[in-house]
Amino acid sequence: MKNSSRRAVVALGGAALLALTGCANGATSATGGGSASAKGRVAYSPTSVQIPVLAQTGDKLKGTVTGAGYGYDLIDGDYDASTQIQQVTQALDNGSVKAAWVAPVAGPATKPLVEHAQQLGVPILVQTVPGDLGFSGPQPGVVFQGPNFAKFGTALGEQVTKCVTDKGLQNPEALLLSGPDTLPGTAESKKAAEAAFSGSVDVVGQAQVADIATAQTQTKQLLIAHPDAKVVIALTDEGALGAINAYKADGEKPDCVVLGGGGPDAVTAQKAGEITSIVAWDFLGAVPAGWEALQKVIADPKAEGAVLDIPFTITE
Repeated sequence: MKNSSRRAVVALGGAALLALTGCANGATSATGGGSASAKGRVAYSPTSVQIPVLAQTGDKLKGTVTGAGYGYDLIDGDYDASTQIQQVTQALDNGSVKAAWVAPVAGPATKPLVEHAQQLGVPILVQTVPGDLGFSGPQPGVVFQGPNFAKFGTALGEQVTKCVTDKGLQNPEALLLSGPDTLPGTAESKKAAEAAFSGSVDVVGQAQVADIATAQTQTKQLLIAHPDAKVVIALTDEGALGAINAYKADGEKPDCVVLGGGGPDAVTAQKAGEITSIVAWDFLGAVPAGWEALQKVIADPKAEGAVLDIPFTITE
């Protein structure tokens, strides 16, 4: 997964923030017409607007809420949890916000903010899982929408098996490249993927990589020890792209490259036939279900909110 996409997933796997009416630096607002002030405003605060997919999510949410007659406000989290929480708290307290949509900067630190929103009766959607905030399950007035890393990993592993089966590979050897296990979701995704492709490939080498150059170097070293490894399983864009470069340098091409990621460079490589399939988080696709669930707690802030998964897509 490309660094910006990885940061989005890390954030959504472990934190939260809120978006509200111009109450601090970095806040902007937009209305959706004359009825917006009557219905109130919906605030969106991404981890950072520098993460393209979260900025695009904001654009889609803006169109959705303004089309429904609400105003829209944006507060840029700018990777700063303290500032973000302060801005959100101010916005909640000024009473101008009907609901908030939060993509997190720091998960556990956000729990008091969510509880404050509950006390004020302001519905909030938090793009993480309940456990990340110390909750055991659904909460009144709160919608949780987070990444299900186990399902994501299972889909990735199934794509590995599909490629091996479709190409009729016999006793294939594979290299598994991931980000650091300390990153939220990495260990869980990897475990689920390994269970899903168990029996279809033999993983003979693994490496944790942070960038394309490192991935290329690590792959070269693994290929020296395992020259017959022709399947690449990557949990990051950098891992897949670096591995492809390593094979190219040796005049080779792997039989299968299956990626859990999906940044622009990876998509280009997939279209060029260098990546077999991509399993990618669909942040934009999460907006309709999230908005539907948020509307229910807007109608009744004391009602228990839904716990939703962020969907993912598979491109072959």
